[in-house]
Amino acid sequence: MATQSVIDDLTTVIQTCLEEKLKAGFDANAALTIDIAREVATNVENKCNTYTDVEITKLVDLIGGGEVDLGPFTEFMNTIKTLLDGDENTEGYQIFNTLITDTATNKQTLIDHSTSIQLITNQLNTFQTTLVDHESRIAALEALDYGDPIDCEECHDDILEIIKDAQAQACTAASDSIAAYQAAETDSIVSDFANEMDPISLFNMTSEVSDTNIITISGEYTGRRIANITVSLPSGTADVTMTPTVNSISGTFTITDTVPTVAGDGAAVVNAYSANPVVKLNDFDTVSYSVPGAVEGDGGEGEGDGAVL
Repeated sequence: MATQSVIDDLTTVIQTCLEEKLKAGFDANAALTIDIAREVATNVENKCNTYTDVEITKLVDLIGGGEVDLGPFTEFMNTIKTLLDGDENTEGYQIFNTLITDTATNKQTLIDHSTSIQLITNQLNTFQTTLVDHESRIAALEALDYGDPIDCEECHDDILEIIKDAQAQACTAASDSIAAYQAAETDSIVSDFANEMDPISLFNMTSEVSDTNIITISGEYTGRRIANITVSLPSGTADVTMTPTVNSISGTFTITDTVPTVAGDGAAVVNAYSANPVVKLNDFDTVSYSVPGAVEGDGGEGEGDGAVL
């Protein structure tokens, strides 16, 4: 009974045999192919040689049975060959290529030069036109008749008169503008101008509280003339004493509350006014005060009716 190893050995022998036979057959086929190709090539070469010899013989017979002198023709062909290929004395066809290249370069150079020449011609035409125009202007100036020589002193006087007229007109215009402004002025313009140039200042105000809870505010001012001062206090009423009394550039004032103020902390608002027109001279000034006996949450602060004093 065959074992697996026997089967494997038999398979190896069969495969080896087949490979060797196939290789031998392929080698034989290839060798045969090469031999056939060589034989065919030899036959073709022989046929070609025979054909060439026959054709050459026919050509020689056609020329004259070999009696024609081919020397001149050979010399001519050698001359053509020398012209094309060149020799130790001649560059041959290469020089022709160089000539073609040089010709193309020279052609482009001529084109560039023609363009430049055209531009130069255009510029010369422009210059010529300008020169003709200038010559015409010069000729026109030369043809003018100025008459008597110019009097420089007279010109000077004329210029002075022009300047005087211009200054007079400017002064008249300025006077008209000032008159128009004065005619159109309003109280607001006057007050704005006064606020800008000479603002009122209230400062160094202090407050005192008497034993009877009467508030007294003292202060001093500088700036524009004050006609009256107002103050906002919890009582709504107060006496104002100004020194000097009214319309002074600077002075002092005293404000005294006429009604006792309840305990607590607060601030009095003080404003100054002019007389004519009536204009508030400052935004506001405040002075703080404190009435003894204040209890937390007792509301001692506030503004009253703002009475004008």
